[in-house]
Amino acid sequence: MGVKNPKLKKSHKMILSNITLTLLFMILLLYLPMISRTLIRLIDQAIVPAILLLCTRLASVILVSYFIGAKFSFSAKGFIFHDPNNYVKVNSYSTLAMVVILGLGLIYILAKALYFHDTHISPKLTTKLFHHKMTTLIQNSFELYSQGVIWLVYLYLITIVAVILGIFGVIYSWVTIVSGSFCAIATLLLILDIENELDEIDEGYKEEIENES
Repeated sequence: MGVKNPKLKKSHKMILSNITLTLLFMILLLYLPMISRTLIRLIDQAIVPAILLLCTRLASVILVSYFIGAKFSFSAKGFIFHDPNNYVKVNSYSTLAMVVILGLGLIYILAKALYFHDTHISPKLTTKLFHHKMTTLIQNSFELYSQGVIWLVYLYLITIVAVILGIFGVIYSWVTIVSGSFCAIATLLLILDIENELDEIDEGYKEEIENES
């Protein structure tokens, strides 16, 4: 029996690990352009709701404060209210305004998925959109569902913040309930729409197989 050389085994392991790392690096280089394009598109889609939420927050704080006569000052820390009750009221209604904006955005996205999805848009509607130069309304599955997920994530984040604020008593509890209800309904509708889309794709695939056979 020969004596096994531990250095030889170690060198074999190093060679295998180097080959594995090289293969992983090559795969990453192949898919990096596609991944980067996808990330850029997702970031672009996330900017619009972020700016909209910021504008809604600022506008709702100012408007609610004006209508209830709440006095506040603005500093580097943000809005500072002199009356704690006014702070709770303004914070509650401004949060509700953001939830409503996100809810309307999700309704708009779901409506586009229902009527302007490129997989099942009617030829008549497609002709009308081409005639009026509104073909940008026609979107594919990635564009629609990525938008839906991004807006839904923002809604979940606001709901989580509302729950935390509700625990500390700086927001009305009913605002948290409304936000949570919006989350549940929007999530359910988005899942149902995705399931319907998958069912249509599956039916179309089966029809193609039947036609070929």
